[in-house]
Amino acid sequence: MSVFLDRDSLDPAACLTAASGTLPVAANTKPLTFDEVYNQSSPTNCTVYCGGLAAGLSEELMTKTFAPFGNIQEIRVFKDKGYAFIR
Repeated sequence: MSVFLDRDSLDPAACLTAASGTLPVAANTKPLTFDEVYNQSSPTNCTVYCGGLAAGLSEELMTKTFAPFGNIQEIRVFKDKGYAFIR
């Protein structure tokens, strides 16, 4: 799945709060719902996991996309894996 981050087509299902540090990895594991992830996260958590990123997606575009939701402190992109953490 590719996710193109812009204000009009941001796929919220592709971005999960990653507070628990654990995301389902086994193919037969049921994905967590938003409520399950939210209930496991710390009230002070501000890190968002974004997966399925298209190759060549710039940090500048991610910053512009997420800036309306708050101050961007850090973006860690794992280009070879196709995901990023935004804090």
